[in-house]
Amino acid sequence: MKLLKEYLLSKKPSWPAFCVSRSNMPQLHYPSFKKFVERLEIGFSESLESNWDDIQPTQTDFDQNKVDKIINSYNESDDKTPILISEDRFVLDGHHRYYAAKQGSLPWPIMEINLPINKLMKLAYDFIEYENS
Repeated sequence: MKLLKEYLLSKKPSWPAFCVSRSNMPQLHYPSFKKFVERLEIGFSESLESNWDDIQPTQTDFDQNKVDKIINSYNESDDKTPILISEDRFVLDGHHRYYAAKQGSLPWPIMEINLPINKLMKLAYDFIEYENS
């Protein structure tokens, strides 16, 4: 029997990329994950994104109340943690921020990591294992 992680990493992305529930998505701490990516010398770029049409979610479920709260507090909040995306434009982490930015037509920082989503998912799972060891 394949583990969920093995299945996800072998599956070819399509809309939505993996149809993964939130409980099975890697939950990442942005500053720590960024340092991990830098230590591995994986390329990435950071920018302010405002066109959400070509970015796709990998997570199937989200809390609309949480999305609405992010939209409503956008101007008052200084917390604009970047949305992590793959080079093939799939969201790895920050789905609620992504949905808020998309629904509210809001500019939001992104960190685009130079790996396709299947390799980036593996890296995220490896990071979590590393952090928990």
